[in-house]
Amino acid sequence: MLLWVALLWIPLRLRITLLLGVSLLLRITLLLGVSLLLGVSLLLRIALLLRIALLWIALLLWVSLLRITLLLWVPLLLRIALLLRIALLLRIPGRRLRGPAGLSLALPLGERRSGLLRCRRGREQERAEAEEDTASRRAGSCPGGGRARGAPTRAESAIHGGGLYRIPSSPAICAPRNVAALARAIACL
Repeated sequence: MLLWVALLWIPLRLRITLLLGVSLLLRITLLLGVSLLLGVSLLLRIALLLRIALLWIALLLWVSLLRITLLLWVPLLLRIALLLRIALLLRIPGRRLRGPAGLSLALPLGERRSGLLRCRRGREQERAEAEEDTASRRAGSCPGGGRARGAPTRAESAIHGGGLYRIPSSPAICAPRNVAALARAIACL
């Protein structure tokens, strides 16, 4: 407990160097322990030690930022943001934390808000374009409103009605289905 109280008065940089020194001592003890494994090759031992040392540094930094009461006046969210930035610096796996809008959690709050606003504006623009599309389709439809599904068009009823062969109005000609019906009727004559 006295160690934690003593660390209250030590500046942040000095505390980090102390933690790195502790990790170096741990690395030396690990070297002595791993040297007992004479069957393990030297390169494999070095690789193991480097990975263990990186894990120890990361663990000590996490402990120093979360547990040491030096950062009592710093709110928890700010501590978590600091930890995320340290994780980015150490290139710890799994550092890419993404929010629902695909934005990094390590970004400042203003950038996250502007990104969310851009996403919302894009969705609103797409919705407005879709509404304009449907309105233009309604305006370009045949005069006299729509017809029931399967009901004959004016051109089909005029041709198959057996009398009064007339050219239908231009919107009825434009539809490919009506043009095909006209071609079949003319071929049958």
